[in-house]
Amino acid sequence: MSRKQFALLLVVVSLLSVYSLTIAQSNSEDENLEANKEIVNNFVAALNSHDLDNLDELLSADYQEHNPFAPEFPPGPETFKAIAGGILAAFPDVEVTIDYMVAEGELVVTRHTVVATHEGDFNGVPATGNEVTWTELHMFRIEDDQIAEHWAELNVIGILQQIGAFPAPE
Repeated sequence: MSRKQFALLLVVVSLLSVYSLTIAQSNSEDENLEANKEIVNNFVAALNSHDLDNLDELLSADYQEHNPFAPEFPPGPETFKAIAGGILAAFPDVEVTIDYMVAEGELVVTRHTVVATHEGDFNGVPATGNEVTWTELHMFRIEDDQIAEHWAELNVIGILQQIGAFPAPE
């Protein structure tokens, strides 16, 4: 084998090694993204079970909630469980459907549609028995296979309109 052939062989082997490492890294990142999505799917399943104790293994011990309904709550899973408990008290048959889910790095973003019946007090509005539907946007930060942070935007005006507390547009 000539020096040129040997040099060419080294270049080809090097390129194949880099390509293999890139594919392996890409596969590993894809697996992480899928694992993060599965954590969020399990979170929604726990909400739909209406058993908030199912959230304990999904939320980190220092979980942070970034929600306008919980500005003064301390870190930890009990914060989200308190918020969810309030929603379940007002809407005990809540059913959450994930419409879209996107993952990038340690973040998972979802758009949910929620269907429920207004059977308890919500923001000072007594039960109406109305079936309501609303949308939500959520962003979850996953760390060590648990949800470490959560941000939420809910269509609260739409909820209030459907339970008669806020006039609907004509």
